[in-house]
Amino acid sequence: MVAKLSGKAGAKIASKTGATLAGKIGSQLLDPIVGIGIIIWDVWDYHNTVKIERPILHDNIADYLQEVKCSLLYNSENGIMKAIGEIESEIMLYNRVGKLLVLLTVAIALGTLVPEAAAMNSDRDWSEVDRYPIEAVRTAHDSTEEFATYELDRWLDDLMQKVDDRFLNWYFS
Repeated sequence: MVAKLSGKAGAKIASKTGATLAGKIGSQLLDPIVGIGIIIWDVWDYHNTVKIERPILHDNIADYLQEVKCSLLYNSENGIMKAIGEIESEIMLYNRVGKLLVLLTVAIALGTLVPEAAAMNSDRDWSEVDRYPIEAVRTAHDSTEEFATYELDRWLDDLMQKVDDRFLNWYFS
């Protein structure tokens, strides 16, 4: 019985020692394998993320810059075309004032009152006089908008080149 008991105790001690020894040896082998696996997964995950997220970030930045461009051009409070519209309004106002000055000059030259001078000039085709400043203002408006759009597009192209060459490389490094 003592032999039997000592055999069981010896088996238990051997199994515990074996398990402890196997655990130590196994963990020494398993730790580097797990570490290498984590590194491989991290590298794969990084490349996959860059492959998916880089174009998305690029497109989001490009969309944002297009919104900035539209705001610079057409913002109703301080856009470029708002300023151009104000200049156009002033030009047209001065055109009207200029016509009144012509009528006053004619009236003074003829020694008559303005309504009489206006009546004398009623046969004059003022639409012909109005046509030239209106056409000039329209042409200037279109040219200004085209020029501003062209310059802003060049600016955006330069910015996007910097985004691609510098920012995205830095961000995903």
